[in-house]
Amino acid sequence: MTLFAVQFTKQEAFGHARAFTVGVSMFPGRYAFRTSSPANTESIRNRGILQSRGDKYYHHPTERPDMELISVAAVADNGVIGQDDGLPWESIPADRRQYRARVAEHPVILGRRTFDSMRDDLPGTTQIVLSRTPQETSVETGEYVTSVTEALSAARALETDRAYVLGGAAIYGLFQPHITQMVLSRVPGAYEGDAVFPEWDRDVWTLQEQTRADGFTLEHWVRTR
Repeated sequence: MTLFAVQFTKQEAFGHARAFTVGVSMFPGRYAFRTSSPANTESIRNRGILQSRGDKYYHHPTERPDMELISVAAVADNGVIGQDDGLPWESIPADRRQYRARVAEHPVILGRRTFDSMRDDLPGTTQIVLSRTPQETSVETGEYVTSVTEALSAARALETDRAYVLGGAAIYGLFQPHITQMVLSRVPGAYEGDAVFPEWDRDVWTLQEQTRADGFTLEHWVRTR
């Protein structure tokens, strides 16, 4: 854990949080926030605790995170990941097999529409479903949450060493500041679609492994800073 001179007091929808510098709290992982005092925020940022991004600040601890948060996605050459709640390319059996095996023993985080599309064959041990509206689910392994912070808390409560983010596009974007690894299946070709993978800064990521497979290339990216 890292000493962090900010206490979260109010959580807004989908993980945007207001913070007030009123004491010292310990938070593992990365958290995005705004502060009520620009002077206090500037002081913390100048000590190297925060990295600014517009009017938000992100905590980047130097220690290994207590839980790896990993995005898994199949992405075309032009960044498209979906069309009409499905894939715009023919199914790639080898990619489906490796993806299912990868997440099988771990909790997954996904949006409501993605969750509904997978109800007949749910991935992972627990499905943490991010939705704007609180609701119950009849699925024994499912849990609805209404913010990024709540989703991360739910995953950590399972005492797992990793959780996987499975989309859709908006979900990938919301969790990208917290993601520590990405496993991307690169599908050759450009496709029309209504969902794209969020842009990310390659300067803060390292391609750790690249493996060619039948119909796709698997890339494993690790955040370095």
